Order: sequence, then structure tokens, then C-alpha cells
Amino acid sequence: MRKIFALGFGVALIGSASAAVAGEHSVGVGYGSIGDGDFAWNSPVVSYGYKISDNLAVDLAAQGFGADDGDSYNGGAGFVGSYNLELDLALTFRVKGGITTQQGHFLYASAGYSYAEGSGDIVLLPVGGGEGLSFSESDSIDGAVAGVGGDFKISDRWGFEASYQRGLGDLDGGNLWTGTLRYRF
Repeated sequence: MRKIFALGFGVALIGSASAAVAGEHSVGVGYGSIGDGDFAWNSPVVSYGYKISDNLAVDLAAQGFGADDGDSYNGGAGFVGSYNLELDLALTFRVKGGITTQQGHFLYASAGYSYAEGSGDIVLLPVGGGEGLSFSESDSIDGAVAGVGGDFKISDRWGFEASYQRGLGDLDGGNLWTGTLRYRF
């Protein structure tokens, strides 16, 4: 996994060195949501992007940072319990291809790779007391993502990017929504 992100970051750096005339760096901060319909993790997003040309860009984004989703259970099966699922970190590298409008907005389709790691805890206790059951697990998942988005120019240096990505393969069914304020340099 680290090799793929190192390769992606290397591509961004090489692109920035070889396309100095048309290239544009950017950093962004914002908010995102990762979910699959049953669970959702909302958290801050930080990203670095490089626009190689009017039609091609790459970016690397991180989010999660301990975001959690949990609930309690008071069931009729004689148990009460709770669960907590935590997203420790999600990293996504994307290649974005599209068009730049006359107003400077970049509308694109994207393809990339995402990696996420997290942990979960489940606790079940019998109603009326007694010995319960608890379970903890940590795991990671990775796979391809595809999506659409737009980087909307506010001024020469500032913009707002909104994007949607859908997980494929091992990430099938996953949805990633992000909105970031971007600074270009």
C-alpha cells in the first residue's frame, strides 16, 4: 500500500517539475463523509493537488483522524450492548481528467486508489447482570475508487472543490463525499 501512495506522490512531484509552465499546486482543507449506507464517518479532510494542465490533475487526500460511529442496543434477546467503529485514517490518490471552463472551473471524472484503517468494539451484557462478552478488532481495506467532481474558482488563488467517489472491488458500496477550500500557488 505504501508503495502505491509513494508512486502516486512521486507522479505528482515529477509532473510538477516537468510541467512548470502550465502547472498549479494547491492545498485544501475541508470536511468529508465516508459511508456505505449502514455506517458513516464524518471528519476533516486535508489534501495536496497538482493541476498538470487544463485537462489533467492529481491529488492525495487524507481524512478520518479518529472519526467514529456507534450506537447502543437494548434488545429483546436478553442482552444490552453497544458498538463503536472508528476510522483511524483514510488516504486517497486520484488522477482527475476533465475540462476547464472559461471561468476557470475544473469539472472532472476521477479514478484512483484508496486505503483505510480502523477499529471496532462490541460489548454485550446480559439483562439482569452476569458475565458479558466484548470483542475488539482492527483492520484495513483498500481498493479502487471512481468519481466526479468540480473545482470551482473563487479568485486567482482560492477555490472550492466538491467531489463524490464510489468504491470498487473490496471497497464496493462505499461512498466518499468531500468539500474542500483550496489555496492555489
